[in-house]
Amino acid sequence: MKNKKNLFFLILLLIVIGCGKKNNKENENPKIEKVEYKESIIKINTSLEDELSDNNIWCGTFNLVWNLLKDEYVGGDVIVNKPSIQVDNLNKSTFTKNNLNENSFYVNYGKQTPELKNEIEKNINTKFNQTSDILNKFEWKENSDDDFMYAMLYKNFKFKNKFNKSKNTTFNNEGDYEYFGINTENESRSQVRVLYYNNEKENAIKLLTDSNDEVILAKGVEGKSLFEIYNNLNEKEKNYEGNKLLLSYDSILVPIIKFNIFEEFESLKNLEFKYKNGENRKIAKAVQTIKLSLTEEGGEIKSEAGISTKKNSVAITEQKNVRTFNYNSTFVLFLKEKDSELPYFAAYITNLKEFQK
Repeated sequence: MKNKKNLFFLILLLIVIGCGKKNNKENENPKIEKVEYKESIIKINTSLEDELSDNNIWCGTFNLVWNLLKDEYVGGDVIVNKPSIQVDNLNKSTFTKNNLNENSFYVNYGKQTPELKNEIEKNINTKFNQTSDILNKFEWKENSDDDFMYAMLYKNFKFKNKFNKSKNTTFNNEGDYEYFGINTENESRSQVRVLYYNNEKENAIKLLTDSNDEVILAKGVEGKSLFEIYNNLNEKEKNYEGNKLLLSYDSILVPIIKFNIFEEFESLKNLEFKYKNGENRKIAKAVQTIKLSLTEEGGEIKSEAGISTKKNSVAITEQKNVRTFNYNSTFVLFLKEKDSELPYFAAYITNLKEFQK
């Protein structure tokens, strides 16, 4: 009996010692916890003047369809039945088709019938070799009394000299994201223009393409809207007296961008207004898509917008130090045509997760 007791205590002692060793081993090599990043939502602004929040993008296609509504149906500003800063900004018509080359966009409007749908599909296939991502989201009827306004913007541009794919790095000190950049001997250095450089946190560059499209990146520009940021950026460029060439010791780091966003603007739905003939109408549906790819080789952007209106039965009432252009934290991105006063796309990027799909 005594031997059995001694054997029991010996086994118990070995178990305790074994557990202690195991715990010490775990303490020597702590388990690395997987970092979970918060989901980020990309919000489409309908106007350059809309107030900024996190991860805002804008493309001029929705302004083109709103301008059709104003010019072809209302005959002036769209006066809605309740206050709307969004509508006020759209009515400013800051961005028009005059800011684009004819070859880069297509617009159409008319009664919301299958005939109009077929006409749009045929024309965007002929002009851009593209299909629509939004037309099937609308209801098309013979003899329809609903009106439909449509716009598509499509561009495909290349960098004459391919940039280097860079090593993955963080964005705002988080995550693991893809970038492209440049080395000392790369020919792509000649297609970079410095707009201004105050310091690592306040600078802007322009990337030249094989077409009339320009890619602009900037950090540290103040503004409550993309419009204010763009204007402030231009002022800084005008006042910059430093070297506007990318020098041999300068570096750039640009994130690869890939996203495809669809948004239906519920804030515009059912807003009531009048046509120029006095007819009471309301917005039945307003949607926009923006698809963008920006890599070391170039970029492609496709955006569509559509507005449908229904009858309404209710009456209406040079630097010596090394310059670092690293866009690996909050920055703005603009795409514009060389001779245009305004960009046709803009983005305020605070979290890169949603922009690398």
